[in-house]
Amino acid sequence: MPSEPLRLAETEKWISVINCYAYGDLVLNYLFHYLFPKTEDKHPDRALIARDTPAMERDLRMFEHGFRGEWLTGATLSLADLFLAPILAYVARLPEAQAVLETTPNLRRFQAAIAGRKSFIDTEPPRPS
Repeated sequence: MPSEPLRLAETEKWISVINCYAYGDLVLNYLFHYLFPKTEDKHPDRALIARDTPAMERDLRMFEHGFRGEWLTGATLSLADLFLAPILAYVARLPEAQAVLETTPNLRRFQAAIAGRKSFIDTEPPRPS
């Protein structure tokens, strides 16, 4: 956590945004349609995905415009980045999110920076085959 008051407030803000809003939109109402489909044939429900894609896109664009430097709250990694990283890593594997990420240079830069960290490499879950 940053010690400077402004960066600390920004970090707390982003953690709250992720916990209160973005997690629901990105994970529960988008990613889970792919991971835990509730259709009889166990395929993702395209209607639910289409319904929830606008909220996913809105949230990714909100993060895109929120960067205050290399990391979400400035020049150094913060807890807010660590909250965002695993969510983005999973969501970025899905087609609708990939399309959004093509237009978000800050998020792509963030993904590359976080993906190169040893802690991220050591804890990244295996990709499905």
